[in-house]
Formats: sequence, C-alpha cells, structure tokens
Amino acid sequence: MSRTAEELMTHHIESMMKMKENSNLDEALADYSEDLVAITRLDGRTRTMGYDTLTDTMRNAFTFATKLGMDVESAVEKLDILFRQSKGGYITLLASLKPFSSFASFTYMIENDKAIYVTGYAKTALSMPSLGVKAHPFPENPETLATVEKHLSNLRKHDAHALPQDYADDAIILTNLSERPYHGTAAIEYYCSNLLEKASVEIGVFKVFEGLPS
Repeated sequence: MSRTAEELMTHHIESMMKMKENSNLDEALADYSEDLVAITRLDGRTRTMGYDTLTDTMRNAFTFATKLGMDVESAVEKLDILFRQSKGGYITLLASLKPFSSFASFTYMIENDKAIYVTGYAKTALSMPSLGVKAHPFPENPETLATVEKHLSNLRKHDAHALPQDYADDAIILTNLSERPYHGTAAIEYYCSNLLEKASVEIGVFKVFEGLPS
C-alpha cells in the first residue's frame, strides 16, 4: 500500500534525525521520485531543481556539516513544528530549526509512494560565517508584490470576475483546499467561484493584514 504524504514526511524527518551514516542519507533521499520537481533555496541560488540537483545539494550539505563536526542528528531533534496539515498525497509544514533557521516552510505532493513535487524555503536568522552559513534574504519583486496585492483585493471584494484573471492561462493551482490540482482557465474559474461561495460575507483573515506595514 502506498504511503500518504503524512507517512512519507514522518519517514523523511526520522531519516534526517539519524543522519550519522551515509546510508541514512540514502534512506532520506529515497523518498524522492526521479521525476521530482523541487522549488527551493537550499543552496541559496537555485529555485527549481530536479531529482539529481536536489539530492546532490543535500549530499554536499551533509558532507560539509560532517567535516565541520556538526551533530546533524542533534540539530534535527530541535526541529519545532509550528503547523502541520495533510490530506492524502498532500502535506504542508511550517517549522523552525534554531539557530539555523527561524522559519521554514515545506510542501510535499506524493505520487506512487514518492515525493514528486516539493517546495521549500528556509530563512536563516543569523549569518554564521564560521559555519559557512549565509543569511537567506527575502528578495523583493515589485511586480510580484503588486500581483499579490491585487489578488488579495479581489478576494476581499468577492470579485468573481476579476479573481480568475490573476492567474495565467496555463497556471496550475496546488492547494490542500482540494484533493486535486486545478489546471487551465476553466478549472481555475471553477476553483475561484467555489472559493468565494464557501467564504463568509467578509473574508476576515485578510482584514488582519490591512493597515500593517509591508
């Protein structure tokens, strides 16, 4: 029987916690599909990775940590899971791993017992040159921020016509609000329509952010 995303993530974390031998690293890497698509900043530069690139990056990081005498097992034991939600083949996880990262977010999608789509972003709170760790900045992109603000505005206004227009014609929506992804204009219009129908008269969660500095 295939593993759920929850089971795969649990195995992945447990494998990382035992990473004193190369065999333990291999066990963790075995959770990834060879058709993997990963969007991550593990190396501080790469945004989109395949299986080979991500696994090579993880091997290099492990080798580097070992040479420095870092106790990887003890470090991962300090993982503080802030939020964790899963459904079938989808899981999202927010965590902190101080002092290495004050905040990290991960998403895994599972297909045929392997992670086929992974996103990951970790913000390093402090720069630690002696360990070779550089702080990961939150890069700002005015065009992206403007698009997000417009999207939030359309959500607040319950604008069913404008909301789907915030997505490209070939966009893919991956969300734990649904058991399946939405791909293409018709599917995204359906998703947006249902999202607004299920929402309350005022989407209160977005009002929290109103008036706060960007």
